[in-house]
Amino acid sequence: MANRVIHFEIQADDIERAKKFYEKVFGWKVEKMMGADQGGMDYWGLTTGPDGTPGINGGMYQRPKDRKLTTFDCTITVDDIDKAIAEVKKSGGKIRQEKMEIPHVGLFAGGIDTEGNIFGLMQPTEWKPKGNGINVLSVHGKKEYFPSFFLKAAGRHLLPLGKSTPL
Repeated sequence: MANRVIHFEIQADDIERAKKFYEKVFGWKVEKMMGADQGGMDYWGLTTGPDGTPGINGGMYQRPKDRKLTTFDCTITVDDIDKAIAEVKKSGGKIRQEKMEIPHVGLFAGGIDTEGNIFGLMQPTEWKPKGNGINVLSVHGKKEYFPSFFLKAAGRHLLPLGKSTPL
């Protein structure tokens, strides 16, 4: 399927510090995939979970001194938001948005890693990812793909393909 987010990247001022942060806070596997002599830059792969489960993997590289990247704000699913917030703080990160409830979705908090990158933490409550977490909905006769939490948060119910509802 075209136009889906399939990979993310994190820039870091201190690769080892960032590596330790993401390994400790989220249990991600961080492995060097390429050296500067192989492709023009040092690059680390980020494995965020097992294959076949909802989510995407990413990469990390040294933040260029001449340009600071403006990125998307990615949200990471956690089992216990209070524990995750404590681990972020303990590992050198900061909380930029205190824990709040998003009705019918879950508990959310915003964090900042050791490199100044922002991210979200989400402990789902009513929303539970199924498969890839994407649902198909026919909107005005056209197939649209929405994460199930988006539809619940928007107050919409999933309809069988072929039915339509205005968003």
